[in-house]
Amino acid sequence: MKSVFVVAAAILVISLASVKAIEDEKDCKCWKDFVPELHIDHYHCRGLKHKRLFDCNEPEIALCKCTVDGKQITLDLGELHCAGLKTGQKECDNHEDFAEFFEKNPQLKLHH
Repeated sequence: MKSVFVVAAAILVISLASVKAIEDEKDCKCWKDFVPELHIDHYHCRGLKHKRLFDCNEPEIALCKCTVDGKQITLDLGELHCAGLKTGQKECDNHEDFAEFFEKNPQLKLHH
């Protein structure tokens, strides 16, 4: 079990090291409804509606769709699952969109 933790920690450190820190706000491009925010010594994009943090200059992700009481709803940009809603499921209805996105952008899988 200890070796699993060590391997997971090493993967996380390597993944985070590969992300370029943005030190100037003008170099930080964010999605709609996200704004650049200084976090310690570099910028991230902070969601205005749900306060989620994502790295600057990331490709835009799909909107998560969930079925609640027989009706499909679309969550805000940056929401990655239906957990917390009364759906009985965690994955978005359009989970294939997310699988394809994470296949192309594996560095973002850490947020999921």
